[in-house]
Amino acid sequence: MNSIKNISPEDFGRIENYLQGKMTALEKKEFETELENNQELKQEVAIQKELQLSIEAGGLKESLDDIHDAVMPELKSARNNWLAIAAGFAILIAAGVWALNFQSPTDSLFAEYNTVDPGLPVPMSASADYIFHDAMVDYKAGKYEKSIEKWTALSAQNPENFTITYYLGASFFNQEKYTEALPYFEKVMMDSNSKFQAKAQWYTVLSWLKTENTEAIKQVKPVSESPFAEKIASIQQELK
Repeated sequence: MNSIKNISPEDFGRIENYLQGKMTALEKKEFETELENNQELKQEVAIQKELQLSIEAGGLKESLDDIHDAVMPELKSARNNWLAIAAGFAILIAAGVWALNFQSPTDSLFAEYNTVDPGLPVPMSASADYIFHDAMVDYKAGKYEKSIEKWTALSAQNPENFTITYYLGASFFNQEKYTEALPYFEKVMMDSNSKFQAKAQWYTVLSWLKTENTEAIKQVKPVSESPFAEKIASIQQELK
């Protein structure tokens, strides 16, 4: 089953939000009404739903295996020492409370506004750009080291491919490596012809929050028709 080639990045994003339950009730109703009258969009939703289920199933099995391997030896050795387990939970809770109480203003803003790019839908049987799509599967499964390795190799061959550049930045960002992510986002942000310019600017602002470059954030002017303009303005207001 092949993905429809003329689906726009905006529609990809809406499909992701729909399948992941991130739409408001009104957005969901309007989207489902649109699906009834747009067979191409309806077909793409079905394709991406199937892909998402296959990725989630593979990722869940791997996660469960990792948890089993890590936890079972500890449980066996501590089966007669429940006080030690309880103490461990108490330490974790205390650490969490401490972290919440001592967040810096920029960390608080980041926590309030942070979003994660879900990535682009991947064709079920793609032969063209196989490495790119293979890396996207890794990205969507949270295997960012693998996606970085594959996209870095592709970027070396085509350094002006801003889709690759943007998702390299996103891979570092999702690993909380904000300093490493910034050069990629900033490069895309400067290109007015890139369809990822607005997103790159948004994630540049978020990365600047984590690196406490508040002066740079105050100088940002949202790119034309940016869907993040209001959020950027709100952050700038908070930083005054």
